[in-house]
Amino acid sequence: MALLRADGTIQKLNHAGQRILNETSDDGGGLRFDLTHRRDTATPHGLVSWSESRHAKNGAIIELSCRSEPMEGGYSLVFEDVTQRRRRDRRAAAVARIAAELISDRSLSSVLTALAYEILKADGLAGVQILTGDADSGNLRVLGMAGFTSLTGERFLERLMECKQRGARLCMFEVMESSRLAVMPHRYAEVMSDPAWEPMHEVLRFPVWDAFASLPIIVRNQTIGILNLYLAPGLSVDNEDLEFFSTMAVQAGVALDYAALLESERRSAEKAERQRLARDLHDSVVQGAFSMRMQVQALKVLTGSGELLANRKKIDTIAGELEEISGAVLSDLRNLVHRTKPVALIDKGLGAALRTLVASTSRRTGIDVQMRISGELDHLGLPMAEDIYFIVSEAIHNAVKHSSTDRIDVLVNAFESTDSLRIVIKDFGTASNRPTGAGTGDGMSGRGIAFMKQRAKNWNGLLEIVFDEVHGTTVSLEMPSASEEHRWGRA
Repeated sequence: MALLRADGTIQKLNHAGQRILNETSDDGGGLRFDLTHRRDTATPHGLVSWSESRHAKNGAIIELSCRSEPMEGGYSLVFEDVTQRRRRDRRAAAVARIAAELISDRSLSSVLTALAYEILKADGLAGVQILTGDADSGNLRVLGMAGFTSLTGERFLERLMECKQRGARLCMFEVMESSRLAVMPHRYAEVMSDPAWEPMHEVLRFPVWDAFASLPIIVRNQTIGILNLYLAPGLSVDNEDLEFFSTMAVQAGVALDYAALLESERRSAEKAERQRLARDLHDSVVQGAFSMRMQVQALKVLTGSGELLANRKKIDTIAGELEEISGAVLSDLRNLVHRTKPVALIDKGLGAALRTLVASTSRRTGIDVQMRISGELDHLGLPMAEDIYFIVSEAIHNAVKHSSTDRIDVLVNAFESTDSLRIVIKDFGTASNRPTGAGTGDGMSGRGIAFMKQRAKNWNGLLEIVFDEVHGTTVSLEMPSASEEHRWGRA
């Protein structure tokens, strides 16, 4: 409790107040409270409550909850230290927000940068860094940073390795090797006075910090990164602090692990797609080329026998077969090339690429392929556009290959209001043309269908395939968001 003069300076401070404000005299040493809250309130002469922060003599920031009312010659003031309570509230909110970030579709670097800022705000730290990589090789990456506004991840690592070469002790590397946290009081003074750290003096000088803490980021019993914390002057690390920091290190590990799993899925899908392409080449082009080679050898035998006129009919038959086989091989090659490298997609966007696909399919097969596009598609980034293109291409290819249909309808709807996309590809084949192993709903098998589903999953999309014995097959693609920023790993 304190008695304040009219200008807000302390006239009398009790022992509890001295302890909170870290003051040794009962007159408050000239400290002054901000009374603008009283002037701004609608009841300036009654009881007024407010919160304010101030720096204690040891440099720590104290958060106070204050209540005052007027008295003769000044004000009476009751205040309490709510620093720890507010810090716990901020920490709980930070954990909740980061949990929401982890289930969102933002990129890994965006999530970890957000995590770094949440730690910074929750505890009033000077700086936070999240690094991954291998300490032995020096192959590190800064994926999240907050507090050092003039410092980039690349610049930090470059100068850090220079300090290491000059003999500086890098305790963060020790943490990665030992998988045990490290807390170093007054590390700022040590770093700034050590010539080995000279390359980092400029970038670590501001904002001013004091102690340094480094925690391992552990995933599946393996340390894959570190969480570095630069504590503001006056802050110390207690068990409650370490519990919060450890929780955030675990959250960072979850984000890193999730990103690694997505990357593994992507590589598996790419490998499977290469295997599928090799199988398609073998089933069509390679077999056709082998048949052509056998026919050419037969021609050589017939023309080398000296009886050309007698073998004329056989030669004409083989020549006709060669022409038919070579045409089929050329058609298959064109189809494979068009499916693997849609030039129109790169040059003109998704809408033009789909129109080219539909037109070329109609010319090659004689099937009436009709498409209607509603909404804008060309704003989509290339990675998402590629996945959408190949889903439509595969669906049309399956209809041509496995169906006796004479018509294929493609309906594309881009909804600007919800930033979503819906595509339906429908053929009119009958049950007799049902592909081997096909089922209904999501049960259809086959690698091509698996690739389609994986491409949809890349963007949190949903692919459904329904086979109807009377009305043919319907492929439906739902994209909840047509924006690339809604996917992990696309930063």
